[in-house]
Amino acid sequence: MTAKDQAAPLRELARNQRPADRPGPPLPGAVADQLTSLAVVSGKGGVGKSLLTLNLGLALSDLGLRVCGLDADLGMANLDTLLGITPRRGLPEVVRGEASLEDALVRVEEGFLLLPGCSGIAELTELSPSRYERLRTELGKLVRLSDYLLVDCSAGASPSTLRLAGAADQLILVTTPEPTALVDAYSFLKILLSTRPTSRIHLVINLARSYEEGTSTYQRLSSVIGRHLGVSATLLGVVPRSRGVDRAVRTQRPLLRLAPSDPAAVAIRQMAARLSGKSLTRRGGFLSRLFG
Repeated sequence: MTAKDQAAPLRELARNQRPADRPGPPLPGAVADQLTSLAVVSGKGGVGKSLLTLNLGLALSDLGLRVCGLDADLGMANLDTLLGITPRRGLPEVVRGEASLEDALVRVEEGFLLLPGCSGIAELTELSPSRYERLRTELGKLVRLSDYLLVDCSAGASPSTLRLAGAADQLILVTTPEPTALVDAYSFLKILLSTRPTSRIHLVINLARSYEEGTSTYQRLSSVIGRHLGVSATLLGVVPRSRGVDRAVRTQRPLLRLAPSDPAAVAIRQMAARLSGKSLTRRGGFLSRLFG
């Protein structure tokens, strides 16, 4: 199917999205922050978004950068599961005022911190103003602790995901070559751009059967995005299918540590090198845009 042929079902799905999925207005008050924020998003679940977030964070820390991973997948938080850990505190306790950021952060390795999430926590848009303010204050502490903030967002276009994605310096949109994943990736971007301007957009083609399939998928999707949404999306990387990924999930160990020479691990390291080697154009800070 050509890019032109694909555009029709993609646009139809985007038109059918509910207006209620759009985020509400930001809270008043601004936070000046300097860390580089990257929102890792996907149009649907099951495309490997969380595993990519975890290993990309480790790859950036291996380059000497201070990284914090924020598990904002509020419905199915699982970065801690991928690491085989059971944190006592996380984002919910910080929001409720039961723990400070310092209490909730988990030091995964030197240079890599994790703020765990929790399945079932109320979405950010449902928090009271006082809890918003507390979350804003606590996350502000990350400025002195990290160079990069990787936000693992919930799959799909929930209000909280749209808000986080719109606040980030850069957007990493993860998809696979499967037609349903491509449709959902396009639809997510369509909704995001209709609600607020977004940052630099990167595409990651995950679970590709070959590099050629991955680049071909990118070319088709980026062509449709450019033609119908009027924005450009760079190819951050193609991550191949590999046995190492399956082993990493089963054994609850990061792929980069379990199988550093695995083709998927090599691809993720290349992505980290590309990201860290680029000069970023900021639109203010992540926290300023998130909290108004």
